[in-house]
Amino acid sequence: MTKPPPQSDQPAAHPPAAPRRSYDARIPLLVFIPVVAIALVWFWGFRPEEAAAAVSGRFELGPGIRLVKLYSEMGNIDVSVGPPGRVVYTGKTLRVTKDAALLARAVAAPFDFVRDTSAPADQLVLRVSPFPEGFQPVHQRSTNGDTAPKDPRPTLFRQIDLEVQIPVDVAVEVEAKQSHVRIDTRQAPTRVKSAGTMVLLHTAAALDVTNVDGSTMIEQHRGPLVVHAKGKTRVTFLEVVAPATIVNALGEVDLMLPRHASFTVDARSVTGKVVSAFPLTKSKLGERGMRAQGTVGLAGGPTLDIESQNGTLTLRASKSK
Repeated sequence: MTKPPPQSDQPAAHPPAAPRRSYDARIPLLVFIPVVAIALVWFWGFRPEEAAAAVSGRFELGPGIRLVKLYSEMGNIDVSVGPPGRVVYTGKTLRVTKDAALLARAVAAPFDFVRDTSAPADQLVLRVSPFPEGFQPVHQRSTNGDTAPKDPRPTLFRQIDLEVQIPVDVAVEVEAKQSHVRIDTRQAPTRVKSAGTMVLLHTAAALDVTNVDGSTMIEQHRGPLVVHAKGKTRVTFLEVVAPATIVNALGEVDLMLPRHASFTVDARSVTGKVVSAFPLTKSKLGERGMRAQGTVGLAGGPTLDIESQNGTLTLRASKSK
């Protein structure tokens, strides 16, 4: 009979752990992956022809301009700090359609930022060129199958990815149908409305965010805040100096608040729980929800009204003042 091999008292050697990868949240959202666009147009059942191009431009800001508005449809918008007195942008465009002849028609139509000359005198309004006549957008095509009436117009996928530099003290509004948005360092009111990933960093004035489908991350905010989201939402407050309203229709809400701040909070999770690092009074909300209320620090601080329709609501305490 063969004897089993002798067992050693030494513990088995383990391979060294692989180094943990770190994620840099400041990676620009302007990085575009053409494969995504190609896969999208394949879904609509045709072999695509595509044309990519570079775009750039600048617009002077007159002494009376107090607000810059950017309107887009699909793509990535990255707003950063720019030189005084002007708006400068650079980026790429992509157009994809069924065949070379259709692509030539699409490319012949302008695809860039265009100034809206009908805007009020105190605003610079920039819009992406209108959709070419005779096409239908790929992302708006009906998904009801053969029962839906078929649109005879050819489809066109069109995307613009831009880095826009705007003076730090000029108010900004960004509105897009379906875009990833990143905004870094604002000292004037900022408003964003889109569907996609949103990253907003170092905002020191009123911030109004509407994200109808995507995650929202707000870091180092100081000022009034209104957020209407539909996706995971994370907010880090540099200071709590003004009221905040956060409503998330689908997803978790994670707030980081200075440990020694003063504020009054009403936090509600309709179908989840509320987890708080601060001493709050918790109660049942409906059949499956939870509510947490109370005053933190000194009385008279700003009011935080927070609601998660479907997900956990977490209030964390940072070491900041």
